[in-house]
Amino acid sequence: MNELKIAQELGLDDVKAFQLNDDDTVAAFTLEEAKVHYKRITGLDDEDAFREPTERSLDAMIWEDEHMKNKISIREAIKMYWEGEPFIVASSEW
Repeated sequence: MNELKIAQELGLDDVKAFQLNDDDTVAAFTLEEAKVHYKRITGLDDEDAFREPTERSLDAMIWEDEHMKNKISIREAIKMYWEGEPFIVASSEW
């Protein structure tokens, strides 16, 4: 018997921000998706990559670029840079 599978379609309003460690915040739909993406791009293992991951407020203010001349909310950054895939939305490296 065939099972009916219903896929939930997620959009921009479903993107969240996850602070994974002292340095980086990743925009993704879920914490698990953020972790997988982060490990893939950094090559770090769980012990080095994650320090008490938490969801951040989308209203938190972050520097727009490495020159630290303008702050925007995480929500604004996601709206500007989201391309359907997780990405580092904020980093203390910038």
